[in-house]
Amino acid sequence: MPDAAVPDSNQDAHLHIIDETHNSVIEMLWAKRRADSNLEAPYPNKIDLKGPGVFDTYHGSCAYGGSCTAGLIRKGELHNGIRHALRISLTTAVLNKNTPSGKPYVWPANWADDDGKGSSYTGTGNVYMGSLLAIPRDVNIEAIVGPPGTPIYELARALQDYGAYVVDRGHLNLYGEPSAEEEVNQLSWQGLQVLPKYLQVVANNGSERVGGGGTPRRPLAPSFEVVDGTQS
Repeated sequence: MPDAAVPDSNQDAHLHIIDETHNSVIEMLWAKRRADSNLEAPYPNKIDLKGPGVFDTYHGSCAYGGSCTAGLIRKGELHNGIRHALRISLTTAVLNKNTPSGKPYVWPANWADDDGKGSSYTGTGNVYMGSLLAIPRDVNIEAIVGPPGTPIYELARALQDYGAYVVDRGHLNLYGEPSAEEEVNQLSWQGLQVLPKYLQVVANNGSERVGGGGTPRRPLAPSFEVVDGTQS
C-alpha cells in the first residue's frame, strides 16, 4: 500500500483502494493508519467495479447504503465528457424522511443516516435519501454556464443528461476522485453557484425505470469488454 494512500481528512475518513486486478474496490469508512503503517477500518466493503454499485441491503461506505465510488467525477471527464450519473450530498434541512413508502429513503438507497432512521432529516418536500436530481430538459444550459468546451459546461450537461443521486448528508457537494482535482479547480465558481438552483427531483426514477424511463438523452457508458484476455 503506497504511503500516499491516506484517509480523507474530513470526519468520515473515506479511503477507497482498487485492488491489483482492477476488478474490485475496497471502500472504507473511518479508516486510519496504525502505528505499524497498516490500515484499519471498521466497515470495509469489497465492491465489484463492473457491477451497478447498488444493493438490497447496506453495502458500501455512504449513508444511502451503496458504493461511494459510483458517481465520482473521474480524471479527464470534465474535458472529455461525463457519461454517467453523479453523486451529491444535501443538508438535513432539505432531506425529508417521510417517503411515500414509509421508509426514510427511496431507490437506489437502502439505508439512511441515524442508524437507518433518517431522524436528523427535517425537510418537508419530495427530496429523499436516494433521490435522483437533474436539470430539466427544457433548460438551456448554455445560457447558464456558457458555450461547450469548458469543465462547467460538461458538468451542467451531465446534470441534465444523467442527473445526480443523493447518497449522503452534509453540505451541498458533488464529488470527484483525487486525480481529477486539477480539472475540478477549473470549474467556474459562478456556474457552481447557479447550477443547483435548476435541479429538480426525477419523481418517477426507480429500479424498473432508471433515470425516469424512456429514451436516454445520451447513451450510458459502454459495457466492459474483454481485451487481450482482461476486462476493460
